[in-house]
Amino acid sequence: GRVALVHADAYRLGDAADPRAEIDDLDLDASVDESVTVVEWGEGLVEQLTDAHLRVRIDRREDDTRIVELEPVGGDWPQRLDGLG
Repeated sequence: GRVALVHADAYRLGDAADPRAEIDDLDLDASVDESVTVVEWGEGLVEQLTDAHLRVRIDRREDDTRIVELEPVGGDWPQRLDGLG
């Protein structure tokens, strides 16, 4: 019942002319079928890893509370999210 977690901080990548090349070098797509892959600050860089994913946006308010938005993209993500409500 365990699932591997793969984590990357895209904001830590260098200032390469093509940041997607650096994402490719991480080889994140190699384990995407058998793990949960989390890429912080990856918008615009990692959507090509898989057709189906869950986009998580966290907005930090001035009073230090946070608003979390879950956006399903493809696959069975809409049904998975419906199951949470």
